[in-house]
Amino acid sequence: METALLPHLEGWAAQRDRNHQRLCRLLESVPEVAPVPEPSGCRHAWGGLALAYCGEAADGLSRRHYAQNANGLGLPLRARPVTIPLHRRQEVVGRWGQQPRCPVAERRCAHEELILRESIGWVGDERALVQEVGSAFRQATIVDQIPGPSNGLPRHQAHGDRRGSRHSCA
Repeated sequence: METALLPHLEGWAAQRDRNHQRLCRLLESVPEVAPVPEPSGCRHAWGGLALAYCGEAADGLSRRHYAQNANGLGLPLRARPVTIPLHRRQEVVGRWGQQPRCPVAERRCAHEELILRESIGWVGDERALVQEVGSAFRQATIVDQIPGPSNGLPRHQAHGDRRGSRHSCA
């Protein structure tokens, strides 16, 4: 990185944080996804937005199909499971001398993990883009709204307006 860019990093990080916080507020009305809470005292780098997927709130639509629908709407959403959670990786197990159990992390890695990629570039005032992304998240459970040719997914129609309710996925 050129040293001439260093003075801009703090401002870019602050703007990226504002953009992501706007999106997180918009996602409060989308019961199918929830931003992963940030631990207190930590500052997120926003390399991508980590989300937890709730299939219950999507009337059973699988995480993979939800991500495919989101991709069809232009959202760069990744829904591949993390194959080896951090606490099970050899370098961690070797350090602890045993393989720890962490069922919450294992469930999240296998069934809930969603990552909104490419949001690291949101360093300007991206209010319009954030609104567009929030709207696409709200539409991703309704397959009939996805543009393009048939994607081979089972037909799925959302039942009623669930946008104002939160479902428990714990």
